Amino acid sequence: MINYEKHHHHRRIIGHRLATARIFLANGHRVFGSVRSQADADRLIADLGNHFIPLIFDVTNNADVLAAAEIVKNKVGTEGVSLLVNNAGIVASGPLQHLDIQELTQQFDINVLGVHRVTQAFLPLLGAARDPSVPKGKIINISSVNGFIYTPFVGAYCGSKAALEAMSDVLRRELSAFGVQVVIVQPGPIKTPIWEKARQVANLYPETEYANALKSTLHGLKKAEQNALPVEKVSALIYKISQKRNPKTRYLMTPNQWLIQIIRHLPTKWLDFILTNRMKKKLLGSE
Repeated sequence: MINYEKHHHHRRIIGHRLATARIFLANGHRVFGSVRSQADADRLIADLGNHFIPLIFDVTNNADVLAAAEIVKNKVGTEGVSLLVNNAGIVASGPLQHLDIQELTQQFDINVLGVHRVTQAFLPLLGAARDPSVPKGKIINISSVNGFIYTPFVGAYCGSKAALEAMSDVLRRELSAFGVQVVIVQPGPIKTPIWEKARQVANLYPETEYANALKSTLHGLKKAEQNALPVEKVSALIYKISQKRNPKTRYLMTPNQWLIQIIRHLPTKWLDFILTNRMKKKLLGSE
């Protein structure tokens, strides 16, 4: 989690990616950002400068999250927080039939409960009250295309993003009375180190019936990685949303948005066929 504070006009924003930190810093904001260690904190201060303020915590540790919110509160005072960007997330890959329950638990603990912990902790600084002591702020939750299109072998990730979508909608409706906006960003493939981890799943579960089907996903992964968006595109969108008085509730961000929009509205059985036809051939040994 990163919090960006504009040191010229006292605007504060919280987010997660390094690229997002850079764009807000470049536009005169001070940034509060979550890191996992003091070494990471020192490295980022050296890289980003003194307007970046690290907060050392893990989104799965409620006490640490609350302590970080208290640090930010003491620094921003009555100016509050202008934007909270929840971007923490991992991908637990593999067929649900064999996915270890601990991996599934961790998936939801970070992608869903982690977002909830951070949001709850910072809501008082976003003006979420009938008589707030700080200005109204915005929340941006980073979801995914997999929050509404569910593909084989990433069921845990899809489930976590679907949960995030639902909770974001409810939170927006609950906070509407206080004027706190909640926006969902739905990126498609993005150029990040996560692709190396995604490729590794092809070699997992070698003793299961899914072994060949998993290996066949490598071609699709390679193509998706080639078409992935640079992280700077997502960061630019986040900054654009932060400047809008009345942003949309959702922003889909993929290279072929028209195709994704068609796919998401296909009948379920059509989508089942498209997403599983090649996998079933591999499972049945007909390809």
